[in-house]
Amino acid sequence: MKVVVFGAGYWGKNYIRELGRRCVLVVEPDPVKARNISEQFEVPSAPALPPDVEFDGAVLAVPPMLNAALAEPLLLQGKYVLVEKPFALSTAEARRLVAYKRCMAAHIYLWHPSVIELAERLPSLDVDHLFSRRTNNGPIRTWPVEWDLGVHDVSIFYYLSGWEKPMEVWCHRGENYALLNLEFSRWDASSYVSWLGGPKVRELDVVEKSKGVREVFDDVSTVLGTPPLALMLEEFLTGAWSDRGQAQVGYDVVEILERMTR
Repeated sequence: MKVVVFGAGYWGKNYIRELGRRCVLVVEPDPVKARNISEQFEVPSAPALPPDVEFDGAVLAVPPMLNAALAEPLLLQGKYVLVEKPFALSTAEARRLVAYKRCMAAHIYLWHPSVIELAERLPSLDVDHLFSRRTNNGPIRTWPVEWDLGVHDVSIFYYLSGWEKPMEVWCHRGENYALLNLEFSRWDASSYVSWLGGPKVRELDVVEKSKGVREVFDDVSTVLGTPPLALMLEEFLTGAWSDRGQAQVGYDVVEILERMTR
C-alpha cells in the first residue's frame, strides 16, 4: 500500500518514520515542518494533495476538527483512511465517516500487548474498579484535555468492557486537567488526565475486591519489541481490520466523550 500522511507535527512524524518507503508523500502546509520532514526522512512534501499523486491509503495526523473534511473525500475515492484520535470532535462529524468500511479509527493503545492481555484476563478477575493516570508536561491543545489525553483511557475502558456502552459518565474539567468516571455494569473506571500534571505517566491499576490495588500496566516503563504504532499500522496496511480498528469504535468513543461534555 502506498500511503500519504497528512500532518508532519508532534505525532505525524512517528507515522512517517514507521511507514518508511510506503509513505510516498507528506501533506504539510507549514513550510518549516515540511522542510524538516523532507530532510529527516527523505520523503517529498506538498502544502496540499496534488491531483496526480498515486496512492492507496492515507493517514490523518492533523487537528481533529479537520478529520471529517479531509477523510470523506478520500473515502469517496475508495482510499483506505486511518484517522488519528480523537476520531472527531462531535458525533455529527463522526457519523459522516462511520459508514465507510475503509475508514479506520486509530486508538493506538488498543494494539498495546499489555492492554490486549488484560482484556483477555479481566473476565476472570474479581474487579471492583479500574483507575488510570495519564499526565504530560505539555503540549497543551486547543481542544479540551479529555478529548486529547482522555481519549486513550475512554477507548481502553470501552475495549476492556467488551464494547459495552457505559451506563453513566461523569467529567470534572479544570483548565489543564480532567477527572473522568465511567460506570459499567460490572465495574467502574476512573481516570485523571492532565497536560501539566508533572512527569509523563501512563499507568492503569485494576482494584480487585479481595486483593486490593495491583498495577497491571505502566506504559512508560514497559519495553516492547514492536511498538503499538507499528502493530496498528501493520493491520491498517492489510486493509482487513479487527474490531479494534473499526470506525464504529471511533464513533462510540466520541459519543461517550460528548456525553461527558454535556
